[in-house]
Amino acid sequence: MAQRTTMTLQDDVYEQLLARARASGRSVKDIANEALRRGLAEQDDGNAAELSTFSSKLKIDVTSLSSTLERLEGPTAR
Repeated sequence: MAQRTTMTLQDDVYEQLLARARASGRSVKDIANEALRRGLAEQDDGNAAELSTFSSKLKIDVTSLSSTLERLEGPTAR
C-alpha cells in the first residue's frame, strides 16, 4: 500500500533525483523511494552519521571516538 505525502526538497536533492531517474529510465518517485529505503536501512545498521566532504561521503561511527579518528587521520596518526 502506498501513502501519498507532500515534501519540500532542496533544489540540489531534486536535481540529483531527476538526473538519476532520467539516466535509469525510472520515475523520480521510484528513485526517491529507493534512496529513502537505503538511508533508513543504514540508520538501522548502527549509529553512523554521514558527513559531506568535497568529493565523497564519509561515514562516521559517533559511538567510537578512536575509530572516528582512525578513519579521519589514518591508523598511524595516534
